[in-house]
Amino acid sequence: MTILFWLGICGSVLAKTIAEYEMATVWLYSVAIFIGIAAWDFTMAVLSSTARAFMNEKALIAISAFSGVCLIGFGVYFGYHGIALLLG
Repeated sequence: MTILFWLGICGSVLAKTIAEYEMATVWLYSVAIFIGIAAWDFTMAVLSSTARAFMNEKALIAISAFSGVCLIGFGVYFGYHGIALLLG
């Protein structure tokens, strides 16, 4: 589900960027966004695997459920705005 969240973010950012900047800048922003996404996901994976040793299963399930709901909400929100910008 994280990919839907990031596609929503990326779509909304790039939709506005395409309208305001030249294509070279759009490509630069696209690459920067994906590098940022990869760095963030790697950091979160390291932190979550480390923190897992200090939490019980019930806490991990609660955190996962809350995170999933948040990701879906943000993905829908930014996806909607990205599509709205693309369609004018």
